[in-house]
Amino acid sequence: MDKFVKVLDLNGRAVLCEFQRKRVKRTNVHVRRDGTLYCSIPIRGSFIRAEEFVSANAEYLLRGIDRTLKAQVNDGTPKLFITGEDIKIFGERKTLKIEEGRKNTAEETSDSLIVTVKDPSDKDMVKRTYTRWRKENLKKAVDDFACELYPYFASYGAKFPEQIRYGDYKSFWGICYPKRSLIKFSLRLNEQDPELIRYVVAHEFSHLVEANHSDRFWKLLTGIIPNARACQKKLLLKD
Repeated sequence: MDKFVKVLDLNGRAVLCEFQRKRVKRTNVHVRRDGTLYCSIPIRGSFIRAEEFVSANAEYLLRGIDRTLKAQVNDGTPKLFITGEDIKIFGERKTLKIEEGRKNTAEETSDSLIVTVKDPSDKDMVKRTYTRWRKENLKKAVDDFACELYPYFASYGAKFPEQIRYGDYKSFWGICYPKRSLIKFSLRLNEQDPELIRYVVAHEFSHLVEANHSDRFWKLLTGIIPNARACQKKLLLKD
């Protein structure tokens, strides 16, 4: 058996955890966006020892679960798509304003995002217009960071990715497929601080040089993002 799921008792709280044997050097556990846990253990590792490892880190993991679930409730994205709704753009709190106009467009101001649509009562139209703007806004930021950071990775032999895609991915902030020369970024990055967006771009570009999370990978990444570990902790990064 290489994988199984079990409900654990962590300090009196029932928490679902998936255990899986993988080609990793040591046992690792992280919090998923749905508040469950994922624990990867070495191929010859013991599931019993892995459970003990999770239990030993119960307090830290429960804090992470609470932060994750709280962030989902108030992640800075529109829920109702109505005027007055609180949103986030690159870490800054702003107000969503819906207005009527000839074209479906969106414009950011110092304190708001004005979404103009032909029919403000059409929530699907408002959502599509917002989503299109959100993707374009994030793409511009990623492009800027990619141009800034790429020369560093090029010096290690990395080729610029042939494809960069964006989607409403829930399980990761960014993911790299080196063999396909493809990087994907989650649109959820649009709500994060620029520092964290820059970190995710650098993280995925590092995978163009080093496919796994080896010591060499972290040495490469911290060479350009010295506080990479702190950024990772803030994002509860999973890739």
